[in-house]
Amino acid sequence: MTTAQSLPESASPSSTSTAATPFRFRRLIFPLFSLVLLLALWPVHSYHPADIDYLLGGIVSNAYPRNQLGVVGAWLAWFMLFTFGLASYPIVLLAIICSCRRLFWPRGVRPISWEYLCAFLLFAFGTSMLLGIWQNAFSTITEALNIATIPGGVIGQRFCAPGQGWLRLLLNPTGSAIAATAMIVVALAVIWFFDWQLLCVPFLLKTIRSFKNRPKAPPASDAEPTPTHSDPVTVPISRQEPPRPAPAPTWSTPPRPAPAPTPAPAVAARTAPGAANAQAPALTYKLPTLDLLDPDNDSKHSGANAREIERNKAILQSTLDNFK
Repeated sequence: MTTAQSLPESASPSSTSTAATPFRFRRLIFPLFSLVLLLALWPVHSYHPADIDYLLGGIVSNAYPRNQLGVVGAWLAWFMLFTFGLASYPIVLLAIICSCRRLFWPRGVRPISWEYLCAFLLFAFGTSMLLGIWQNAFSTITEALNIATIPGGVIGQRFCAPGQGWLRLLLNPTGSAIAATAMIVVALAVIWFFDWQLLCVPFLLKTIRSFKNRPKAPPASDAEPTPTHSDPVTVPISRQEPPRPAPAPTWSTPPRPAPAPTPAPAVAARTAPGAANAQAPALTYKLPTLDLLDPDNDSKHSGANAREIERNKAILQSTLDNFK
């Protein structure tokens, strides 16, 4: 980036000693010519479309020309409108701004050279070509100025008109618009370099330097938190030890006798039933005698006789003997 120290001495506005140079009348030529063009093209009470017919011999009357500058103004207006079309007005406006800049405030301007004049021609051609791409643009204004269907004048018609423009045959409407816009941008950049660069660059550098030297605020995370309330002052308090209690008197108590161990309950030894059966002798089971029975009752309640009872008793005894 270019800094203020790297700029040459001629680049600073203070180094241009414009006040020491004597005033020259040639500085008035460019502003006066621009004002003449503005008066000739002024559409209210100055320019009249019928003046063109008067100049071409179509109208013979003492009421013409109606231009405020007479025949000279009518010729200038006719030349500008038919050559550049509606682009004549921005061309004249730019010329007035640049001439007033050099006449009333010549601080930081560079001397006029051929690049400066070529920039004005480039701006005029670019604006005319840009307007010539669209023939029906600003139709109401072009009809009032008697230049219908040629809003860009002869230059715009020859270069960018549909069907017959030289640049239009090589490029489409978009390409023609890009080329015309590039011409306008380059012209304005050259004019800015001659009239405004030495005045604006130091101001821009000073602004950038002030932004760089501005102290940076610490981030919110590093900033110390501001206390919302004052911290209480801690006063040391002397702590006194409480008096120790007097030792309790010790009483000599006889020791308790140790309890005698309780004998464990005797657990009867369980013998396995198989072993008991093995040790005990096998006893034979015998049925009770019949003396315990009442023969009268048996005979009364059951229909069995004594023989049948004996037979059943023998069967039962044999059955019991089989289990031994």
